[in-house]
Amino acid sequence: MRDTNETQKIGSDWHNGDWLHPNQAGYKKMGEAIDLNLFTN
Repeated sequence: MRDTNETQKIGSDWHNGDWLHPNQAGYKKMGEAIDLNLFTN
């Protein structure tokens, strides 16, 4: 989700306007980064 030009900020597609907190697309991106197989036996 990191902005490639300013690595301390969230990329413009994934924040809610404050460059700090994720929007729905940002939360989706974070969720997709988790391997769900970690939670199965």
